[in-house]
Amino acid sequence: MYFIKDMKIRGKLLTVVLPLVLLPLLGVGLIVGYVSRKQTYLGITQVTRADLEHMTQFTLDLLNAHHQQFEVYKEDKQQTIRRDLATLVQFAYNLALVQHAHYLHGQDTLEAVQ
Repeated sequence: MYFIKDMKIRGKLLTVVLPLVLLPLLGVGLIVGYVSRKQTYLGITQVTRADLEHMTQFTLDLLNAHHQQFEVYKEDKQQTIRRDLATLVQFAYNLALVQHAHYLHGQDTLEAVQ
């Protein structure tokens, strides 16, 4: 108490007014900082979640497109193999017909035809 009595009026005013101004100012600053930190965290979380959802949807679309393209390739490959086998079977059949005709006309012997 003696310390305040020995001060000049300016010091006494600062001693009384400064805490009345600074304490609410610090309180408001702390509250605003806390709320802004929470809002920032919430915003970053929502943006990250949206980005992850977008990436998963993009990945699923990419995998689906790849699967469809692979199915088309697989069907095309099967058709190509069937066409090649049909050509080979037709060639073997025609060869057998020619050899049979040669045998029937007496151009080749049975051993040569076989």
